[in-house]
Amino acid sequence: MANREDPVFIIRSQDYNRASIAACIGVLYYDFALTLGSEVRLYWRKEKWSWTRSFFFLNRYTALAAHVPIAFEFFLPDLSEKRYEPQ
Repeated sequence: MANREDPVFIIRSQDYNRASIAACIGVLYYDFALTLGSEVRLYWRKEKWSWTRSFFFLNRYTALAAHVPIAFEFFLPDLSEKRYEPQ
């Protein structure tokens, strides 16, 4: 078992965490891209708006927009935290 205070263990854990988050976000946007054609064909018609249609768009685009801050949090460097530097 690795020592959880070992800097190499911590850095590798962060790398695995970032890779898994990137994979999840990639799957989300890939699914969005695959279903965009059907969405345009079925929901973007010029008809009267209904509650169902409104909730569909709210659910779909809120989920996409909510992952933008998560991506920034995980992939932009944190300027307030000191990085491990070998002595």
